Amino acid sequence: MGPESINACQEIGNYQLAYIDGTTSSPSRIQVAHLEGEHPVVTLTFPQTVKTVGFTVLATLPHIDLSNTIVTIPVTFQVS
Repeated sequence: MGPESINACQEIGNYQLAYIDGTTSSPSRIQVAHLEGEHPVVTLTFPQTVKTVGFTVLATLPHIDLSNTIVTIPVTFQVS
């Protein structure tokens, strides 16, 4: 990851859960480890229980796209 991504990974406001029912949830706490290593770890804590229905984790982190341009389009991880 580049320096922009590493810095953004540490900002709690760059993360959100989007549920399939249209609701969202923002984390109340963040812990990061090994951001400059091969296996970076970001642990998010939410103020309420995470619904077990499908949701998408949105991470708005600068990254380089296929055209070699830095973009801030959210990186998503879908959980079904």
